Amino acid sequence: MSATKPYSLTAPAVINFEDAAKVKQWFAVEGARVKKDDRLLTLTDGYRSVLDIRAPADGIMESIMVYAGEEAPTGSVLGILLVAESYTDDAQRDWQN
Repeated sequence: MSATKPYSLTAPAVINFEDAAKVKQWFAVEGARVKKDDRLLTLTDGYRSVLDIRAPADGIMESIMVYAGEEAPTGSVLGILLVAESYTDDAQRDWQN
């Protein structure tokens, strides 16, 4: 991967998780190469509900900010993924058009 930029993996707003979820498990480790749609981590509400967070693009897992067992409030940065400089996520691309 040549030129890269950081991409913040943020905790999504999920109704059944109320204000915050917890990180159940990370599947990616810092420094690991990941492919688009790889499962990076799982969030839980502490009971039964789980939500997988997947890689939006090929990249390198630069850092983990919220570790397993820690709370992840909606919008908090869970980790940083280095992606290609040319990458634009769907929400950002739709907003720009």
